[in-house]
Amino acid sequence: MKKLLGIDIGTSSVKTVLINEHLELLYDQKIEYGVEMPELGFAEQDPIHWWECVCQSLKGIPTTYKVNAIGITGQMHGLVAVDRLGRPIRRAIIWSDRRTAKEVKEIQQTLQELNCNDEYGPLDVGMLLPSLLWLKKNEPQLFQQIHKVMLPKDFIRYQLTGIIATEHSDACATGAYSFALANWNESLLKKLGINPALFPPIYHSLELAGYARQDITSSFHVLDGARIIYGGSDHSMQLVGNSVTSPGTLNCNIGSGSQVSLSYDMLLLDPLGRLTTFCHAIPGMYNFVGTSLNGGIVLQWIRNLAGDKVTFEELDQLAADIPIGSDGLTFLPYINGERGAPDKTKGVVHGLTFHHTKGHFIRGAMEGMIYFLRERIEVFKEIGLSFHKVITSGGGTKSPVLLQIQADIFQADIYVCEVKEQGAVGAALMAGVEAKIFPSLAVINKLLEEKIVRVAQPNNLSIEKYNESFKEFKTIQNYYFSTFNGGDVK
Repeated sequence: MKKLLGIDIGTSSVKTVLINEHLELLYDQKIEYGVEMPELGFAEQDPIHWWECVCQSLKGIPTTYKVNAIGITGQMHGLVAVDRLGRPIRRAIIWSDRRTAKEVKEIQQTLQELNCNDEYGPLDVGMLLPSLLWLKKNEPQLFQQIHKVMLPKDFIRYQLTGIIATEHSDACATGAYSFALANWNESLLKKLGINPALFPPIYHSLELAGYARQDITSSFHVLDGARIIYGGSDHSMQLVGNSVTSPGTLNCNIGSGSQVSLSYDMLLLDPLGRLTTFCHAIPGMYNFVGTSLNGGIVLQWIRNLAGDKVTFEELDQLAADIPIGSDGLTFLPYINGERGAPDKTKGVVHGLTFHHTKGHFIRGAMEGMIYFLRERIEVFKEIGLSFHKVITSGGGTKSPVLLQIQADIFQADIYVCEVKEQGAVGAALMAGVEAKIFPSLAVINKLLEEKIVRVAQPNNLSIEKYNESFKEFKTIQNYYFSTFNGGDVK
């Protein structure tokens, strides 16, 4: 029986899964790590540590197995810069980094001068290009050492194969991509004083990248002869692992950050910047995404405040005991800043009284996260995108309270795909398609559909209460946004 390996380079851990062609889980490993924050607003990780964690997880695969194909996915946007020997010149600057507001404005101005805004991919702090421009200005000696730049999962594929490259689902979210060209925007890079040769070639997710290097297979015999594809972003592989590869299904993912997305076979760009557009791992498909920098990372922060001995299950029970609307406590959960909001946006707890408890904080944070995502769903509807089904994924699926909040605020049935680690599984399945283990994506979707179950239904009375609470949330949010950097919500 064929064996498929999926590797996911996440923000908080490396996740590795080994499955067979019947989607049976043969092996899985999760190795956690943290984020370095040397200054306020900075977020960095060591790519070598990612690789060490991958190697540690590979050592656990039973030697009786033989891996036939490998797919790799990982956190989006981050900058990994290597020298001519392929060594990282510094820690990676990852997606949650907030240091590059000036660089983003400079790139936006340059785009206007080049008159190419309409064809351009998403741009925000934490993305590769603004981080690279910051590096050029602030660490020029290190910048001079750069031979190539890549994204987190690309570094792991490079370690396995020796091939430096990327693919469209990740490249489009760097700030340096042109949808019109389906390639790097060399005019922009040159105007910014950045050599386009620093950027690697772009392939499709399903294409064969190569095979594991000999020194790798000598250490990990199970990888010998395995086909390794270019892989894709964590967002796109989550969609594949949840069977979201065609129009009509909304995916809500709550991991460290959170997103709602719809997939269509046409390109749309939101001129107001409320939605971002990414290439899907499926050629010819695009993902329209409402993205938040805040999700499970906020609940983790609350848990840390409560003490390490408190479990997420206990936090969930505390939230379950609190009524809809959190008794007037409104939590704007923008502790990590926020996309589509003023630059100086921070988290806010509004309406706090002595009556409020730990449970109010937890439920208020959950409601605030889902209210933000509902705002993005309303933008979908505004521009004519619709859906008939909601599949939710990520760590948020472990919380019955959060699942019910989604059902009531989104006013829709909520489904989950009962596959562990959908991102890593999605990458493994895509590798299986390239290796002809699966004849088509349709076969994968049929397998996955058998594992999709309904876990929450909206309650009509709750919907009415949440509609009123949502109006209050937006009023409070607009008030605070108007105080942050003198700006209103976009």
